[in-house]
Amino acid sequence: MSDNVMIDQIRDLILRRVLVPGQRVRQAEVAEMLNVSRSPIREALQGLEAEGLVTYQRNRGYVVTRLSAGLLQQAYRMRELLETELLQSICWPDQDALNRLKELESELVQAKDSVNHLVRLNREFHFAIFALAEMSLFEEEVGRLWRLTEPYRAVYLVSETTREEIIREHQMILECLSQRDRDLLLILTAQHRKKSEVYLTKFLEEEEFSVLTDDYIHVTSGLRFAEPDSDEAVVLRS
Repeated sequence: MSDNVMIDQIRDLILRRVLVPGQRVRQAEVAEMLNVSRSPIREALQGLEAEGLVTYQRNRGYVVTRLSAGLLQQAYRMRELLETELLQSICWPDQDALNRLKELESELVQAKDSVNHLVRLNREFHFAIFALAEMSLFEEEVGRLWRLTEPYRAVYLVSETTREEIIREHQMILECLSQRDRDLLLILTAQHRKKSEVYLTKFLEEEEFSVLTDDYIHVTSGLRFAEPDSDEAVVLRS
């Protein structure tokens, strides 16, 4: 199994919150989970450390990175700069590309009650648009920034009102692409991004993981975070 495949598999565990922010990565357990030896796990963790998804801590080993509000704001600022450049450079989609984006949006509407599916489809929708710029280095770096913050993005999506707003905003973005209105596209995507930044910054500043609404608990029913000084994850259940 190649290093990249192993990195992808462990990254997927983090993005699906099997491994959660603040949790120690027990290499033996991950190796058993993925049916491999510990050696490729160690190598993959070094690659994920370069992405910022895990951090090496003395006497604990690798830990899934827990972002501070300040780091999250830096990531979003970098996203703003890079994504703006991508959107300013996109070639307008042809009908086939528009149809594919509409299909993704339809899938997103159907999956709006599943946070995990919504996170994945939301990402696919935006990166299908970024790909229209054909700027691979920019797109790769934006992808790294998304991965860094993605374990938290489900927090933003637990509210039914938020999910409905995202669907409406995606439909407006599709209309901009169809009408080839770049100025409005830049305004809408900036507002779209800023909403999640503001929400997640407040969430991280308050660090009130245990004070959650009934709606949040019901929708996630298994969204997990590790206590700051613990190797174990807290599972939130209704």
